[in-house]
Order: sequence, then C-alpha cells, then structure tokens
Amino acid sequence: MICPICGKEMTKGGIVLRGKRIFGEFTWYPQDAFDKKGLKAWDRSNGKVIVDVDMSLMGEKKFDNAYFCESCSKIVGIFTTNI
Repeated sequence: MICPICGKEMTKGGIVLRGKRIFGEFTWYPQDAFDKKGLKAWDRSNGKVIVDVDMSLMGEKKFDNAYFCESCSKIVGIFTTNI
C-alpha cells in the first residue's frame, strides 16, 4: 500500500491490544463529531463502530490490515465496521 501522507511504500501488519482489562468500543466519527470537546463530546453522532471490546486480563484482540509507513511513522488501518 502507498502511504497517503508521503507517497512511499508501507509495510502490512496488524494491531494487537493486550494486557489490561478493556471494555468499550472503537468508533470512527466524521471530523465535525471527532473535534467536539468537553460536554459536547457526549453528543457525538454518526459514528461507525469498528469493534466492541471485552478483553480479560492477559487476553488480546487482533486487528489485521494495518499498514505502517517507516518514512513518516504513520499507521493506516482498513477495518470493517460492526453496524
């Protein structure tokens, strides 16, 4: 995959969450909702849930299709939403 930031080749990999107990969800929001701060952040809408997380101590959750750019140190992920 070509990096959308610097245009160089990226390395395919994945993201692993592990260690501590985690509950919640990873959600993508459009920029206007993402930028909300303080009490306004409680009113975020139009989010797309990437994954619900319920991980016990020492467990791990894996997300594939994450690409790392060695040149600009960015990670780009391609995730399926859980709608």
